[in-house]
Amino acid sequence: MRDLRKKRRELRYQQNRNFILEVAEEIFARYGYSQTTMDQIAHEAQFSKATLYRYFQGKQELFFHVILKTLQELASQLAEIRLKNITPEEKIKECVHCIFRFYHHKKNIGRAFFLEKMISQKGRKIVLENQPPRVPQIIRKKFQDVSRTLSDIISEGIKAGVFTQVDEEDASFVLGSLIRGFVFRGPFRWKEYSTQRASELVSRYFLFGIAKNKQTLKIKQGV
Repeated sequence: MRDLRKKRRELRYQQNRNFILEVAEEIFARYGYSQTTMDQIAHEAQFSKATLYRYFQGKQELFFHVILKTLQELASQLAEIRLKNITPEEKIKECVHCIFRFYHHKKNIGRAFFLEKMISQKGRKIVLENQPPRVPQIIRKKFQDVSRTLSDIISEGIKAGVFTQVDEEDASFVLGSLIRGFVFRGPFRWKEYSTQRASELVSRYFLFGIAKNKQTLKIKQGV
């Protein structure tokens, strides 16, 4: 009987924790990191602020767990694409589109994580910190998992003879930078691109850059 009660408490704890993460993701997406408070999250989740602190030490820890949850979702989707029975070129295209969709749906969270300077209150003076909070190792690992999946697909293309001999990690980094450049182009947004169009452009020019037979790619894609 004690074991049953313990399991019930653990289940309730995990359910509440997951619910708080879902609510926090919505609030962070709506307001960004700087403008979100634990009071807002507690109000939306219909928990007391004290209850919130039973599950997370503070806003920073909660934010990182939201990021971790979204990265786990993205990493799983990319891993599924990698296992598909399609060409390396098609895998790259699907991965790029998947990442663009991810940033589109999580754009405020992504912007908060990659671009915003964290604001801290010190006395009466608001100080803009030059560096965001130190990223936990587990989140760094998830980013590495995403990058590694892209590297593996590029390596697969090299072995199949469709991609030229390049450093897979460098190529994966360049691809990620191209995507982030589109997503977070800020004041240089002189032209709007749909998620579909942006993913097509990035895929086209990246694949052209690493293609072994560029003439064939030109004809196929009309570059």
